[in-house]
Amino acid sequence: MQVLYTFFQSGLMPFYKRPLFIALLLTLAVFAVYLQTLTDYGPTWDEFMHRQTGQTYINYFRTGEMMELGNWDDWSWFPPVAVTFGTSLINFEPLKAIYPLDVDRFHLAAVIFASVCIGMVFLIAHRLTDDLGISVFAAGLLASYPQFVAHAHMNVRDIGLTIFYSLTIYILLIAVSSRRPVLMAAVAGLAGGITTDTKQNGAFLLFIGLIWFTLHLRRLGMRKWLLMSVMFGVFFTGAFFAFWPYLWEDTTRRLGLVWHFLTTPEIIAGSTIYFDRVYTSMKDIPVYYPWVMLFIFTPPLMALAVITGLFKSVSSILRDKKEFLIFLWLVVPLSRFLFPFSSISYDQIRHFFEVVPSLAVLAALGLWWLSHSLPRAVRLPLIGFAGAFLLAYNIGLSAAYHPFGTAYFNRFAGPPAYVAQAFDVEFWGNVYRQAVPRINALDSAGKYTYYTGAMGTHLWKENGFLGTLVDDQHLEYDYVVFMNKQALIRNIPYLQWLVADKDPVFTISRGGVPVFYMFPAHRQEFLSTLPPR
Repeated sequence: MQVLYTFFQSGLMPFYKRPLFIALLLTLAVFAVYLQTLTDYGPTWDEFMHRQTGQTYINYFRTGEMMELGNWDDWSWFPPVAVTFGTSLINFEPLKAIYPLDVDRFHLAAVIFASVCIGMVFLIAHRLTDDLGISVFAAGLLASYPQFVAHAHMNVRDIGLTIFYSLTIYILLIAVSSRRPVLMAAVAGLAGGITTDTKQNGAFLLFIGLIWFTLHLRRLGMRKWLLMSVMFGVFFTGAFFAFWPYLWEDTTRRLGLVWHFLTTPEIIAGSTIYFDRVYTSMKDIPVYYPWVMLFIFTPPLMALAVITGLFKSVSSILRDKKEFLIFLWLVVPLSRFLFPFSSISYDQIRHFFEVVPSLAVLAALGLWWLSHSLPRAVRLPLIGFAGAFLLAYNIGLSAAYHPFGTAYFNRFAGPPAYVAQAFDVEFWGNVYRQAVPRINALDSAGKYTYYTGAMGTHLWKENGFLGTLVDDQHLEYDYVVFMNKQALIRNIPYLQWLVADKDPVFTISRGGVPVFYMFPAHRQEFLSTLPPR
């Protein structure tokens, strides 16, 4: 109701200037742009499990039969909301004529989620600044941020998490100044519970919400604060159970399995390469890891604006506090890296992607704050130029790195030759969609055998690969093909030797950083370099 009130509150405001109308236009515009490149992105490493999860829930909703959900306890790993929506698009018959491949119909869900997220970031920024230009700038920064662009085309689960996270933040922002704060707190709890049923990271919203309400305790009063906190928690918990059917039966044991998944290193503790060193989740991930990774994935001038906005958001706690919610959005989810048992991170920033929209909002706040420190005569041209330059720079980067936005690192990460071996510049197998046509053109009869380094054989098949694939390096093969995932390459001396000493048939690179290699086998030559047993 409060959202509708916001939309209609100013009858004198021209329709085209109303925030929700502009948010809708931005959403549709970004959707139209993102849709043009949907089919450039390949299937990702674990999305087959997510598709299976989604199909299982669809089968349950069709039949009402709980048995299939209970047959495999690893369903506790995968909350259903985003992946079920993605799988429903796979099954949507009219789409099959437009996008014949399952992967594209599934990824369409990520594009939809991401487009709505852009509109949501506009609304959040406008709520904070009441400035249409700055708010459009925030939305544009996110829409052109290289990491976001890449994930928006292939990462259904984490982009689903991100939109519901952003929605919950927006409702929390409204709640403390609403004429019906208790109702809005309940709505925020509902959104937060659904977020957690998209991915378990949503649970941090419970802490964000309670901290946010407590910061406004003096203004709200004890009674209203208590009611808001209780309603937020009750609706959060209720939505969490209501939107995860796996938990509807045998609830206590299955909740235990969810917790077991989140706390068991053998299941979830992957390794990551960070500045040329191997780290392991839940063991030795540095406390500063997520902060530094976010910094080196962000274009430098945008990073400067983010830092400025971060100071602005912190200082707001001494005044009206509203920008401080964006500080909480960034800091609370990353606080888990203070504790080794909860420091789960590999595949770059994928495991804390829900904070990425906060960067765009903080950058906009930074620019907005700077604009108010300038003389009025120069404010508009200078800030307009700075904003346009930042947007143009982001757009240029996203175009240059397309469709491998995850390969972009700013210059603070090091030169390209260093980045190529010091980080996982590719980690999910998206690159195979671009590699397969090139290899098929070289081997149109499919007569050769290829060793994959055990890096996603299933992805090659879905992309229409013609040759024979093997995962065992001790078998016979003609070529070696693999993505530049250093966390795996470093476990295979043969691949390290090829990269260091041999010329590839071809590579796929962006910004001077290879994301894919194809080598002749050189198998016997490599064996001759090994010491005798």
